[in-house]
Amino acid sequence: GHGLRACWSVPILSSAQDVLGTFAIYSSEPSRPDRQDLDLIEGFASLATSIRRSACAVGVDGNSPFAVAAVTT
Repeated sequence: GHGLRACWSVPILSSAQDVLGTFAIYSSEPSRPDRQDLDLIEGFASLATSIRRSACAVGVDGNSPFAVAAVTT
């Protein structure tokens, strides 16, 4: 296996609330996320949503594979 023992993730949503991807943190040890972990994943998911919205503002279709790849890779 890959040695993963814990994962915490949040969805990256479109303006229509469709799931475009997720942002996740993985751990090799069983554990629960602390406040810093939660703030980090929420912050990155928010950043990804902002990137997607900015792409839409300059004419990139927010549901295109390009825009989705930009926020999920």
